[in-house]
Amino acid sequence: MSLVLAVVLWISGFATIGLGLLIRDGHPELISGYDPETVSDPEGLTAFVGRWTVVLGIVLVASGFVPEARWEGPFAAVFVGLTLAISVWMLVGARRYA
Repeated sequence: MSLVLAVVLWISGFATIGLGLLIRDGHPELISGYDPETVSDPEGLTAFVGRWTVVLGIVLVASGFVPEARWEGPFAAVFVGLTLAISVWMLVGARRYA
C-alpha cells in the first residue's frame, strides 16, 4: 500500500475514533439528524452510535496496516463490505431509540 493511502486511512480512522468517543461521552448533537424531541433514550442512542463509530474508526486504522498486495485481492471487497455493514447497522440500530 502506498504511504499516502495508509496515512489517509490512519488520519480518517483516528478522527472517526475521536468523534465516536465524543458521541459516547454525551454529545448526541454530533449525530446526524439528531432531534432531542423524538429520541426516547438519548443515553442509549449515544452509547450505541458512539460504540459503533469507534469500531468503524478501528477498522479504518487497521486497514492502513494492510500491505499493498492485499488490496488488489479480495481484501478491498471485504473492506468495503465491512464498512458498509457497520454503517447500515448504525442507521438501522439507531432507529430503535426514536
